[in-house]
Amino acid sequence: MQGKTIFERCNYDLDQTFTEILDRGPSQLLPEQTIAGMLADIVSYRLDHIKNSSIASKESGQKEMAFLHGERATWSLLDTIQRSSTPLHKCSNIKDWISNMTDDIRLPDSLKQDPMEDEIDAEIHAMFTFPIATPTRSSNTSPMITRKRGIHLDDDNTDDDDDDHFHHAQEANQLYDGFVADAAQRRRTTQDEEIRQEKIDESLYNSLRKGDLDDAVRISVENDEPWRITLIKSYVQRCKKIQLGEHLELDPDEQRSWRLSCKGLLKKKGLGPYGKAVYAILLGDVDNVLPVCQTWEDAIWACYNSRMELVIDNIANTTTIIADVTKLNKENENIANRKDNNLPRKHPGHFFHLVQTHILKQDLTHLYQLAYENKKDGAYFKAFIIRDDADIRHQMDRFMAAFVVYARQYLRSSSSDKNSEQIIYHYAKRNQYPPTFYPKTLAFYTSKLGDELEAKLFSEFLNDFDGDKEERKLLVEMGSQYNLNIKSILLRTFYLGLQHTSKKNLKDHPIHYDKSGAEQFELEGQTPDDVSAFLQALEWLLADESLYGQAIKETNGMIRKYLGIRKVYLAEMMVEAIPLNAVNHCVLQTQGGFKLPGYLEEFQDHTSLLECWRLFASWNTLYGAKPDTTTDELATLKRTLAWKNEILESTEKLEIRLRTLLTSSWLKGGIGSEARPNDALRKLYIPEAVIRLHHIQYSTKDIDTSPYTKKKDTLISLIASEKNGIYRDIVDCGKIAFVFKKLNEQ
Repeated sequence: MQGKTIFERCNYDLDQTFTEILDRGPSQLLPEQTIAGMLADIVSYRLDHIKNSSIASKESGQKEMAFLHGERATWSLLDTIQRSSTPLHKCSNIKDWISNMTDDIRLPDSLKQDPMEDEIDAEIHAMFTFPIATPTRSSNTSPMITRKRGIHLDDDNTDDDDDDHFHHAQEANQLYDGFVADAAQRRRTTQDEEIRQEKIDESLYNSLRKGDLDDAVRISVENDEPWRITLIKSYVQRCKKIQLGEHLELDPDEQRSWRLSCKGLLKKKGLGPYGKAVYAILLGDVDNVLPVCQTWEDAIWACYNSRMELVIDNIANTTTIIADVTKLNKENENIANRKDNNLPRKHPGHFFHLVQTHILKQDLTHLYQLAYENKKDGAYFKAFIIRDDADIRHQMDRFMAAFVVYARQYLRSSSSDKNSEQIIYHYAKRNQYPPTFYPKTLAFYTSKLGDELEAKLFSEFLNDFDGDKEERKLLVEMGSQYNLNIKSILLRTFYLGLQHTSKKNLKDHPIHYDKSGAEQFELEGQTPDDVSAFLQALEWLLADESLYGQAIKETNGMIRKYLGIRKVYLAEMMVEAIPLNAVNHCVLQTQGGFKLPGYLEEFQDHTSLLECWRLFASWNTLYGAKPDTTTDELATLKRTLAWKNEILESTEKLEIRLRTLLTSSWLKGGIGSEARPNDALRKLYIPEAVIRLHHIQYSTKDIDTSPYTKKKDTLISLIASEKNGIYRDIVDCGKIAFVFKKLNEQ
């Protein structure tokens, strides 16, 4: 798919388009394309889009365009490097990259004018500017006396009779004046010629610097002598061959003669700065080109022209190439950077020249350090000052994050660099919220982080997301597509959701009492905030099958919590939050084991307990709804019979559930069990279960065909069984006397 199509499909948005291109990788490219080249094209499309829209006249649009010009040049540089197959080709391509730069950037006034800079200039002017008095006649005490050079008569000689001497002197003066006039004319002619030649050399330099090689030949042919035309043509022909990737056939002797000729011409008397620069370009002598360099680009071009000639010289003499010949050294870096002193302080060129310099230095670690050495949020290096501008900040963050991702894949930059991690993290985080709410961009850049930052960033995003269940599911699926550690992320998201609930004290849940003053087991009530928060957080665990077990374990803990304060209805909400398919999945994971994991047993026992309490409430309601006797005996008999059948059925069902609970291992713990014991809960619920079982049996003894005494004996045996531990629970809670009193009821 072509870059323009992707750009249009992404609604002309650079954030989304860059994500698409970096995510797709080389598979989307045509044979002649590179990723960097494609990104440079995308920036060009964005520039065109802005120019053709209303925002072009706005300051924010002008700032963005100013930034994008520098960004396009940087991606073009990376494209140039990616296309270069040899050091020689790389040097030539970097020269061409600089030559092809357009200088059509328009800076808005806010970037041109800097109040701080103006203030500093005013202070300097005040410190070093002094009034100069106008010279007066009285101050000019020693007027300069100008005297024409030549043969002059002694002022004291008044001998009018010495005519011969006078005439000879006069003739001598005339001859001298003629000689001086000829010398001055020759000097003027020489100076005029030197000025004319310097102008030619300036034009020639500009053509070579701009990469217009044909124009350079034209200028030389129209103005130079044949030997110089040959030199220029030879250089141009060599440059063109390198550009086309053609093989250079270099004779060592010819190369040596070439260099000696250029060195000799460079020492020619009367050469101006541009004349020296032209011969220095042919020779590869950067020192004699730098004096005419006005900009950062000029200096870098001169440097890589020199490097290109160095490689050629090595090819001609040794067949070996210096390994780091294309790497910019510190000296040339400093020279180039000083050329930026004339740029406005907020010019994007400061930033992009810094980036481009570090690319050419092959030192991205230092660049990342500069970008994130500020503790607050980003670098405050001179070149990063434009990041303080809100209209540019987002563009810089996007570029830097994309650059780091690109450099890791195509420039072999370290993926473990902590500063580069922070650059990606900072940008990815910005895509969590409007106006740049781009979950796909967030997921893509998050996937480029280490495990810790990955889990931190994406879990915070999920925790803050307030969409519905389906939307949350889509976000989790997107994270999985980018190979994020979803299990770790969802677990962390769950705990983030519980942060404020963990501070809620159990005392914040009021206890209710019945008419006798006893604490009630509450089956109805309001849903407190901590329950709602837990249920919402639990959905993140239930979003991935691998966390079903963890979801049940966390739910068990909450069930214990609410059972402990008799909030049965809240415990029921916890049980209902776990879907049946999650339980079945965990059961299947036992791979046919005969014993379920402790957390599953506990969950099932909790379910059984809550079912007993809910059934008992229904049984109580039904038992209290016994039909009254009416005058219609037949109708009364029918209603009573129906009620008896219903109450017996309910009693039998509840008896089975209660006996199952009492014989279970609910919260006993023990060796080999994953479930933690909880004596407090057992003392609260097990004796109550015994009392309730006896109550329903005793209350239905007159209508149940089964003998009550037999049921009572069975219950006593159940209590007495050491295996069940019921007796100990009753004793520990101090209700042994009360229970036996109930059992002895007649």
